[in-house]
Amino acid sequence: MTSSLLPRGLARGAGLTLLCGAAAFAQSPPPAPAPVAAGSTVESSADNPPGQASGAPRIQQGIPGGARQPSPPPSPYKPLFFDNDFSQYTGKPPYILGEQSKLLSLSQCPEVKLSAGGQVRHRLHAEDNRLRPDGETFTNYQLWRGRNYLNLESEYARAYMEIINADSWGSEILELAIDENRWDLLNAFVDFNLYDVAGGAGTFRVGQQEILYGDQYLLSPLDWSNTRRNFEGYKYIHQADAWCLDAFSLTPVNGAAGSRFYDPTAFDEDDEEKRLWGVWVNRKLTDNAAADLFYLDQNIEVPLADTRRAADGRRRLVGGRIAGTVPMLTCGSDDGSDGVGGKPFRTWDYDVQGGYQFGDDDGEDVRAAFLNTAVGHTWNAAPWSPRVGELFYYGSGDDDPTDGENNTFYTYYSLAHAYWGIIDNLNGQNLLDYAVFTTVNPTKKLSVTGGYHLFRKASGDDYLYNVAQAGLGPLGAGTDIGTELDVVADYRVTLNLGLQLGYARSWYDDFAESSFAQASDDGEFVYLQTTFNY
Repeated sequence: MTSSLLPRGLARGAGLTLLCGAAAFAQSPPPAPAPVAAGSTVESSADNPPGQASGAPRIQQGIPGGARQPSPPPSPYKPLFFDNDFSQYTGKPPYILGEQSKLLSLSQCPEVKLSAGGQVRHRLHAEDNRLRPDGETFTNYQLWRGRNYLNLESEYARAYMEIINADSWGSEILELAIDENRWDLLNAFVDFNLYDVAGGAGTFRVGQQEILYGDQYLLSPLDWSNTRRNFEGYKYIHQADAWCLDAFSLTPVNGAAGSRFYDPTAFDEDDEEKRLWGVWVNRKLTDNAAADLFYLDQNIEVPLADTRRAADGRRRLVGGRIAGTVPMLTCGSDDGSDGVGGKPFRTWDYDVQGGYQFGDDDGEDVRAAFLNTAVGHTWNAAPWSPRVGELFYYGSGDDDPTDGENNTFYTYYSLAHAYWGIIDNLNGQNLLDYAVFTTVNPTKKLSVTGGYHLFRKASGDDYLYNVAQAGLGPLGAGTDIGTELDVVADYRVTLNLGLQLGYARSWYDDFAESSFAQASDDGEFVYLQTTFNY
């Protein structure tokens, strides 16, 4: 059994991790994410990305199960760096390293401003008995990446460029497409400001870009990966006071996004035979609730050797989401009068979303669906502000491979690492997940989240789908996958620097044990990540 090697593997690289001052998770989905920089809890209710209104609960991007937490002090750094906002920080306390290079005035008439910044991130990564398709078991390696951006904007237009240099070393097994991308473009687009009227403002974006919508169940930049996902195409954005609408047409560019023309040592090319269209509408319902409506349409025209093990053809998804909080107020207000305006001493949070998928998959009619429900309760006035929550997820599977109908739900570009176990065995296709979570905040800078999952296949007549959406294992061999324990500690040293330590253990059940050689023993995963934004 090699799991005992994990602590030693972590110790060997810990010194380098801290010296490098790389990434913790200050803009990525670490263990069980949502839209916030993983490793460093840097988001406030005013900092929500498109598809997550300010009234909705913040879902932390690197924490098991996307555990909702009270918003930490605001940060100018956002999950997508082109959304960074230093307008409230430049020249004002608290000082943030790098603010001198933000919002530099190049011209007064017309007003033109230039900003520059970036990130360095390092992760020491050790795993044993993970369900990799190649059957490999133990490996201990390191991941490093640097990101640098320039943003030039005026009242009429904007040009944004971001480069990435991602590398890994020390792995004893095959590197993944999400591990390495040397000196490539991550974002390179132009925004044209079309109008700004009483009903809202309109923008047209063209070029290479990242995307993030909702809680990243469907569309995520996958910050947990060393390379992040990016796309090429067009987007129309309408932003009003209480609602926003995005419409887009995009093709995947790098390996993390699934492009067949990905090259870790050369410029990537977009894959026009995997085009994704979509419309995403977000509306603020109340101060404490928001809703999403979305339509996604992807046409995958790539010939596949085994069409039963991966999505093919054209799949359309119609769905929605509602999320919010319910504050429980104290008996009296701050001025000692009646209960109106009192501080919440407890808070309920909820998140419900689902959708129906239809289309054609290699000649078969697609009829699939997904449903996710989550509810939690935070004791704000108690020591460490503990939160307890539960999550149920259903992604349909095919119940008869011979009936001419495909019922396997396709998850598009999800943040699987955040929701279906941080060891990254599974994707949300043909999956049932019953999970409980708890979060405590011993200090203002430290939060610790634990999660426990019970995984089952939704259909025993379909495959188990791994984190890369590939079908694994035999058909008809049962549904019991196993259970997983995830623990993630997040420490924000400063607004620039964050540390994250995570551990996961998987106990495999009958289906996994009979289908995969690695599942003969428990799976184990540990990592230490450091993120520095500037």
